Amino acid sequence: MQEEKDFIKREIQKLALVFKKLTSLIIKIEPKNIENELTTIESNLKKTINLTLKEISEMSEAEFIEKIKIFDEQNLEQLLELIHAIIIKSQKKTKLNLAKKGIVIADYLDKNSKTFSLKRHDLKNALTHYIQKNFS
Repeated sequence: MQEEKDFIKREIQKLALVFKKLTSLIIKIEPKNIENELTTIESNLKKTINLTLKEISEMSEAEFIEKIKIFDEQNLEQLLELIHAIIIKSQKKTKLNLAKKGIVIADYLDKNSKTFSLKRHDLKNALTHYIQKNFS
C-alpha cells in the first residue's frame, strides 16, 4: 500500500515538472517562434496527460471537468498557468476556447480546494478580461 502511494506521489511530481517546464518554455520564447514551440508542447501534453491543446479547446465543459478530476490541485494550478501563458503569447485560433477552459479549471479549483489562491484568482481575472476585451 505504501509503495502504491509513493508511486502516485512520484507521478504527480513528474507531471508537475512537465507543466513547469512547458510553462517556462512558453514564457521565454519569442512570439515569432511560438507556433514551432507549440508543436513541442502539444506532443509533450499528449504524452503526459493524453490531451492536446486542440482537444482541450474543443471538448465540452462537462467533458473537460471529467478529464481534470484525476489531477491534483497543484497540477491543475500549473495547467491553468500553462493555458494562460499560451493565450498571452500565441496567435492560435483556439485562444477563446482555451481561455474558457482556463476559467473552468479556476472555477473547479475554487469549488473543490480548501485553500484560496490569489494567483489562481488573478489568472482567472486575466482570462475573463481577455475574453471580454477580445470577444465581446
